[in-house]
Amino acid sequence: MQANLSFQAGGIVARVAVQEGEAVVPDQLLAELDRAEFLARYEQARANLAKTLKNKEQLETMLGIYQKTLPAEVSRAEAAVASARYTAEDGKRNRERYDQLFKDEMVSQRDRDTAKLNYDTATSRLAEAEAYLREARGTWPPTPFIFV
Repeated sequence: MQANLSFQAGGIVARVAVQEGEAVVPDQLLAELDRAEFLARYEQARANLAKTLKNKEQLETMLGIYQKTLPAEVSRAEAAVASARYTAEDGKRNRERYDQLFKDEMVSQRDRDTAKLNYDTATSRLAEAEAYLREARGTWPPTPFIFV
């Protein structure tokens, strides 16, 4: 009886344990593959696993830091928006008052322009504060990492 043989994995044959035409029994060793390539792959896989576990540890540390610091960052951003909103509202009232005083010829064009500039600056700062708040809220709560 004749049979075609193959290994489950590819590689270099290091040793043939039987001669052509020799009778064999079930589970008898017929040939061995060179272990060097398998050992190299194994060591590479171990190194990759160690690196992945280290990365996981670093990510878990970062997550812990974010969980502690991001709520405070959101709170600071909310306070900055409230302050900027108050300043912008105050700037709007001043601008409107100076517009009326200018119409009544009670203040100079320069004073009116300064009030307008202060209002424009305050509204820009409010927009910046709101953008920062959106960004802070967008990162809190953090998306949990899923490790497989």
